[in-house]
Amino acid sequence: MHCLPCNLSFDYIGKYETFKEDTIHLLDVFKLLEKIKFDDFEKDAALDAIKDAASWVFSQKEEIAGCDVPFVCALFRVWNRLQSRGFISFKTVFPYKSDSEVRNITRQQFESALTNAHDESALEHLQNSRQAALVQALRSLPKSSVNLIQRAFKLDFLAFGYSRLPLVSIDPTNLHAFEYFQNCPPSFFLT
Repeated sequence: MHCLPCNLSFDYIGKYETFKEDTIHLLDVFKLLEKIKFDDFEKDAALDAIKDAASWVFSQKEEIAGCDVPFVCALFRVWNRLQSRGFISFKTVFPYKSDSEVRNITRQQFESALTNAHDESALEHLQNSRQAALVQALRSLPKSSVNLIQRAFKLDFLAFGYSRLPLVSIDPTNLHAFEYFQNCPPSFFLT
Protein backbone atom coordinates (compact mmCIF):
# COMPACT_ATOMS: atom_id res chain seq x y z
CA MET A 1 0.00 0.00 0.00
CA HIS A 2 2.86 2.39 0.72
CA CYS A 3 4.11 2.56 -2.88
CA LEU A 4 1.01 1.23 -4.67
CA PRO A 5 2.85 -1.44 -6.72
CA CYS A 6 -0.42 -2.74 -8.11
CA ASN A 7 -1.10 0.62 -9.81
CA LEU A 8 2.01 0.27 -11.96
CA SER A 9 2.74 -2.20 -14.69
CA PHE A 10 6.20 -3.68 -14.21
CA ASP A 11 8.05 -5.50 -16.92
CA TYR A 12 11.05 -6.30 -14.70
CA ILE A 13 11.64 -6.47 -10.98
CA GLY A 14 15.24 -6.51 -9.80
CA LYS A 15 16.61 -7.30 -6.39
CA TYR A 16 19.71 -6.15 -4.56
CA GLU A 17 20.82 -9.75 -4.09
CA THR A 18 20.77 -10.41 -7.85
CA PHE A 19 21.63 -6.91 -9.02
CA LYS A 20 24.51 -8.02 -11.26
CA GLU A 21 22.48 -10.74 -12.97
CA ASP A 22 19.44 -8.47 -13.31
CA THR A 23 21.53 -5.69 -14.84
CA ILE A 24 23.17 -8.02 -17.35
CA HIS A 25 19.77 -9.49 -18.24
CA LEU A 26 18.29 -6.03 -18.89
CA LEU A 27 21.30 -4.96 -20.94
CA ASP A 28 20.83 -8.10 -23.01
CA VAL A 29 17.07 -7.50 -23.41
CA PHE A 30 17.73 -3.94 -24.61
CA LYS A 31 20.63 -5.08 -26.81
CA LEU A 32 23.15 -2.97 -24.89
CA LEU A 33 25.61 -5.70 -23.85
CA GLU A 34 28.03 -4.71 -26.60
CA LYS A 35 27.88 -1.01 -25.69
CA ILE A 36 28.10 -1.24 -21.90
CA LYS A 37 30.91 -3.29 -20.38
CA PHE A 38 31.90 -3.85 -16.78
CA ASP A 39 35.50 -4.66 -16.00
CA ASP A 40 34.60 -5.88 -12.51
CA PHE A 41 30.94 -5.46 -11.62
CA GLU A 42 31.36 -6.03 -7.87
CA LYS A 43 34.32 -3.67 -7.64
CA ASP A 44 32.50 -1.00 -9.67
CA ALA A 45 29.41 -1.32 -7.44
CA ALA A 46 31.53 -1.04 -4.29
CA LEU A 47 33.40 2.00 -5.57
CA ASP A 48 30.12 3.63 -6.58
CA ALA A 49 28.67 3.03 -3.09
CA ILE A 50 31.85 4.43 -1.51
CA LYS A 51 31.83 7.52 -3.69
CA ASP A 52 28.13 8.17 -2.99
CA ALA A 53 28.59 7.72 0.77
CA ALA A 54 31.59 10.06 0.91
CA SER A 55 29.88 12.67 -1.25
CA TRP A 56 26.73 12.55 0.87
CA VAL A 57 28.44 13.02 4.24
CA PHE A 58 30.48 15.97 2.97
CA SER A 59 27.44 17.56 1.34
CA GLN A 60 25.71 17.39 4.75
CA LYS A 61 28.63 18.73 6.79
CA GLU A 62 26.89 21.97 7.86
CA GLU A 63 23.65 20.18 8.76
CA ILE A 64 25.60 17.60 10.76
CA ALA A 65 27.36 20.37 12.70
CA GLY A 66 23.99 22.04 13.30
CA CYS A 67 22.82 18.86 15.02
CA ASP A 68 25.85 18.91 17.34
CA VAL A 69 27.14 15.65 15.90
CA PRO A 70 30.95 15.59 15.82
CA PHE A 71 32.05 15.17 12.21
CA VAL A 72 34.28 12.24 13.18
CA CYS A 73 31.10 10.45 14.32
CA ALA A 74 29.36 11.21 11.02
CA LEU A 75 32.34 9.79 9.11
CA PHE A 76 32.33 6.78 11.40
CA ARG A 77 28.64 6.15 10.71
CA VAL A 78 29.37 6.15 6.97
CA TRP A 79 32.29 3.75 7.54
CA ASN A 80 30.14 1.54 9.76
CA ARG A 81 27.27 1.55 7.24
CA LEU A 82 29.65 0.42 4.48
CA GLN A 83 30.79 -2.36 6.80
CA SER A 84 27.19 -3.46 7.33
CA ARG A 85 26.68 -3.51 3.56
CA GLY A 86 29.75 -5.70 3.02
CA PHE A 87 31.95 -3.13 1.28
CA ILE A 88 34.49 -2.79 4.11
CA SER A 89 35.57 -5.65 6.35
CA PHE A 90 34.20 -5.66 9.86
CA LYS A 91 37.82 -6.28 10.90
CA THR A 92 39.06 -3.00 9.38
CA VAL A 93 39.40 -0.38 12.09
CA PHE A 94 38.11 3.15 11.52
CA PRO A 95 41.31 5.22 11.09
CA TYR A 96 40.31 8.44 12.86
CA LYS A 97 40.19 8.91 16.62
CA SER A 98 39.05 12.48 17.19
CA ASP A 99 37.21 15.38 15.66
CA SER A 100 40.46 17.34 15.41
CA GLU A 101 41.89 14.59 13.17
CA VAL A 102 39.14 15.12 10.60
CA ARG A 103 38.72 18.87 10.92
CA ASN A 104 40.49 19.52 7.60
CA ILE A 105 39.89 16.23 5.86
CA THR A 106 38.56 16.48 2.31
CA ARG A 107 35.96 14.33 0.62
CA GLN A 108 38.68 12.93 -1.63
CA GLN A 109 40.84 11.94 1.35
CA PHE A 110 37.94 10.22 3.08
CA GLU A 111 36.90 8.51 -0.14
CA SER A 112 40.49 7.33 -0.55
CA ALA A 113 40.50 5.91 3.00
CA LEU A 114 37.22 4.08 2.27
CA THR A 115 38.55 2.74 -1.04
CA ASN A 116 41.78 1.56 0.57
CA ALA A 117 39.80 -0.16 3.33
CA HIS A 118 37.66 -1.88 0.68
CA ASP A 119 40.71 -2.96 -1.32
CA GLU A 120 42.38 -4.40 1.79
CA SER A 121 39.26 -6.25 2.97
CA ALA A 122 39.34 -10.03 2.78
CA LEU A 123 36.45 -11.43 0.75
CA GLU A 124 35.46 -13.88 3.49
CA HIS A 125 35.00 -10.92 5.86
CA LEU A 126 32.68 -9.15 3.44
CA GLN A 127 30.41 -11.98 2.36
CA ASN A 128 28.20 -12.38 5.41
CA SER A 129 28.25 -8.82 6.71
CA ARG A 130 24.84 -7.84 5.30
CA GLN A 131 23.18 -10.84 6.92
CA ALA A 132 25.01 -10.32 10.22
CA ALA A 133 23.93 -6.66 10.26
CA LEU A 134 20.31 -7.61 9.46
CA VAL A 135 20.25 -10.16 12.26
CA GLN A 136 21.77 -7.63 14.67
CA ALA A 137 19.24 -4.96 13.70
CA LEU A 138 16.26 -7.29 14.03
CA ARG A 139 17.49 -8.72 17.33
CA SER A 140 17.76 -5.20 18.74
CA LEU A 141 14.03 -4.62 18.23
CA PRO A 142 11.22 -5.75 20.50
CA LYS A 143 9.31 -8.74 19.10
CA SER A 144 6.22 -6.51 18.75
CA SER A 145 8.14 -4.18 16.40
CA VAL A 146 9.38 -7.09 14.31
CA ASN A 147 5.79 -8.30 14.04
CA LEU A 148 4.67 -4.83 12.89
CA ILE A 149 7.43 -4.78 10.25
CA GLN A 150 6.39 -8.22 9.05
CA ARG A 151 2.77 -7.14 8.71
CA ALA A 152 3.61 -3.79 7.08
CA PHE A 153 5.85 -5.37 4.44
CA LYS A 154 3.99 -8.64 3.93
CA LEU A 155 3.08 -7.77 0.33
CA ASP A 156 6.66 -6.70 -0.43
CA PHE A 157 8.02 -9.95 1.00
CA LEU A 158 5.63 -11.91 -1.21
CA ALA A 159 6.18 -9.80 -4.34
CA PHE A 160 9.96 -9.88 -4.13
CA GLY A 161 10.42 -13.39 -2.75
CA TYR A 162 11.80 -12.48 0.68
CA SER A 163 11.30 -14.50 3.81
CA ARG A 164 8.87 -13.01 6.33
CA LEU A 165 11.07 -14.59 9.00
CA PRO A 166 14.63 -13.64 7.98
CA LEU A 167 16.12 -14.69 11.31
CA VAL A 168 14.90 -18.23 10.71
CA SER A 169 16.37 -18.37 7.18
CA ILE A 170 19.87 -17.18 8.19
CA ASP A 171 22.47 -19.72 9.28
CA PRO A 172 23.81 -18.45 12.63
CA THR A 173 27.11 -20.30 12.15
CA ASN A 174 27.99 -17.86 9.34
CA LEU A 175 27.58 -14.78 11.56
CA HIS A 176 30.34 -12.92 13.38
CA ALA A 177 30.34 -10.78 16.48
CA PHE A 178 30.64 -7.14 15.47
CA GLU A 179 28.72 -4.03 16.49
CA TYR A 180 27.29 -2.60 13.24
CA PHE A 181 25.22 0.18 14.72
CA GLN A 182 27.51 2.42 16.73
CA ASN A 183 27.19 6.21 16.72
CA CYS A 184 30.85 7.09 17.22
CA PRO A 185 34.11 5.17 17.14
CA PRO A 186 34.83 3.64 20.56
CA SER A 187 38.16 5.52 20.65
CA PHE A 188 36.26 8.83 20.43
CA PHE A 189 35.09 8.41 24.01
CA LEU A 190 38.65 7.76 25.22
CA THR A 191 40.05 11.09 23.97
